[in-house]
Amino acid sequence: MEGIYFYSFFWIIWIIATFFMKKSAWRTMLAAASLITIILSSISLYIDGFRITLSFFFLFFLSSVDEQIH
Repeated sequence: MEGIYFYSFFWIIWIIATFFMKKSAWRTMLAAASLITIILSSISLYIDGFRITLSFFFLFFLSSVDEQIH
């Protein structure tokens, strides 16, 4: 059930960024990040019995980079 919320949320972000936002660098980055997150969600790593998707690492990286920029 959590997957439905995850995919719905990121597809809605992509649709809004692609069709409703004005053309800008921010729009391109947002649309690309949402599609990359969806793509990486299908790849999993098993670490000490935990299943972690690459989308988690991607979003963690983006949040870390954002904090360093500001």
